[in-house]
Amino acid sequence: MKNLLLILAFVFFAGCSTKQTFIALKEYVPSQSAKSAKKAIVIASVNDMRTNKDVIATITSTSGEISEYVVLNTDVATYFKNALLNELHSRGVSGGGENTIVANINITEFKANMSGYASDNTKASIKVVLNAIRGSETITKNFADNQTKFELIRTGSAFSPILKTMIDDMVKRVADGLISL
Repeated sequence: MKNLLLILAFVFFAGCSTKQTFIALKEYVPSQSAKSAKKAIVIASVNDMRTNKDVIATITSTSGEISEYVVLNTDVATYFKNALLNELHSRGVSGGGENTIVANINITEFKANMSGYASDNTKASIKVVLNAIRGSETITKNFADNQTKFELIRTGSAFSPILKTMIDDMVKRVADGLISL
């Protein structure tokens, strides 16, 4: 009887534990741009300013109880900087010279949540602040994006496509913003 109670207690507590899943972003592929931007842009810094840098997404019940944490194996700031450099290079932007624009980028939000089985049960958001210095002028641009998607299978790996699409779209938008300065 005592062994049975121990086994039941183990099964109960093991069944109630929160899972943790690790995902990674695939390498960024720059867009094929026919335009050649004759700009000189230096990416001075890309900073991950999110409050929780470890957890990128959660799976919750409809009552808000977290059943799974999703951790990104990829450093967000490094990924964003490398992707942005590749995107700018593919568009013909040089890394220095006359009239160089110096960019500092802060990623203030990049997260996702999956809850329930209703339509658009997966929500993701990203916010980026671009501070560009052109001569003696400082220009600040804010970029934000929210996306929703329906996912039938509630697993951590289901976040990979929406997070990848979201950060890659943001890289292109920031590149467009820098080139337009």
